[in-house]
Amino acid sequence: MKTETIEEFLKRGGKITKCEAQPVPEVIIPVKPIASSPHVMDLEEGAHYYAESISKLKKTRKKTKENTGINAALVPKGLLDSLDEI
Repeated sequence: MKTETIEEFLKRGGKITKCEAQPVPEVIIPVKPIASSPHVMDLEEGAHYYAESISKLKKTRKKTKENTGINAALVPKGLLDSLDEI
């Protein structure tokens, strides 16, 4: 395809017309209402709804030095003491 200059276009009989400016169409972006957006919870609220109850956790975490499956000879003394608290 050959490109031509304005002079060549006018020489071969072309006509240039000036058009009036057209208004820019307003674009409406649909937005969901805030009420349908997901509710963001803080840590306390999330724990209230989704965490296990404390009584259930205490039942499942009853472990002693004997039934942990950990070689007590390899664990530092401070960590062994913390196992008694669990």
